[in-house]
Amino acid sequence: MAFYFGVWPFNPYRASDYFSDPLVVRLADAVAQGDAAEIDALVKLSADVNATGKLGYTLLTWAMFNSNPRGFEILLDHGADPFRPAWDRPEGHSLSEKPPFVAELCVGTKRSDYLKALLKRGMDPNHPRSDGTPMLFHAVWQRHIPHAAMLLDAGADINSVSQGDGYTPLMNAVEVRQFKMAIFLLKRGADPTIRTKWGHNAIDDVQDSGVSSYSPTERRLREEFIQELKRQGYL
Repeated sequence: MAFYFGVWPFNPYRASDYFSDPLVVRLADAVAQGDAAEIDALVKLSADVNATGKLGYTLLTWAMFNSNPRGFEILLDHGADPFRPAWDRPEGHSLSEKPPFVAELCVGTKRSDYLKALLKRGMDPNHPRSDGTPMLFHAVWQRHIPHAAMLLDAGADINSVSQGDGYTPLMNAVEVRQFKMAIFLLKRGADPTIRTKWGHNAIDDVQDSGVSSYSPTERRLREEFIQELKRQGYL
């Protein structure tokens, strides 16, 4: 979704395009405007802050869709659940794809307001994503170092392991050639010696990688990562 990556300068849709209940339409409009007084009044009239609309969009998703962190925060304060699926199936996506939680969108989007709002309200930084892996993995996959830092500062386990294969965030960063992220994680205390169920670790992976296919930038950052491993005594 375009709003997820922060590239839409405006929302061309109306609340009534996505929600049918008149009270929820009014609530969605208020959320899009960050109108606290109107949101409060509508909640008192029993408007459901966890209502879903077309394709399963939630009101929290709608707030992000409209680039309105204030509306997002007010919904949270009224009990909106960030660990509900953000949608059932957005346009262009397969029904077989597991929808992300709203909280995952907050980790992956370019804006930090949303993740900051969740952490400020006590979100567990180790809460699993919809696929069972901790949120830190999503920051790695999205190449978002500032959000990885926010999660770690809030207490995320830097050496958490994924279900089934036993990968760590550091191993994932190395595997997808995100050496800038790998350097960041290593400097923050990630353990490169942890092994997967198949017996390899981040040190093995970086040494066995097919460097010939790397871009010049990837080669330079890979070498910086190796130098950091040496500086910390792992090589």
